[in-house]
Amino acid sequence: IAEAIVQASNVNGGILSLGDFANYTIEQKKPIQCTYRGYKLLTVPPPSGGSTLCDMLKQLKIVK
Repeated sequence: IAEAIVQASNVNGGILSLGDFANYTIEQKKPIQCTYRGYKLLTVPPPSGGSTLCDMLKQLKIVK
């Protein structure tokens, strides 16, 4: 899969290399947790939008 992605990247002027995939690591973080209308929600941690989603849902609770 990585080879196909790199090939497509090269054909389209991209900068991806096989080394990018070989050296890729992840940082596992705990999900953001909030509740809305009795449901417990687990969403993505920062820097993604999970905390923003929980903040928006808190505002909706206030507006009821």
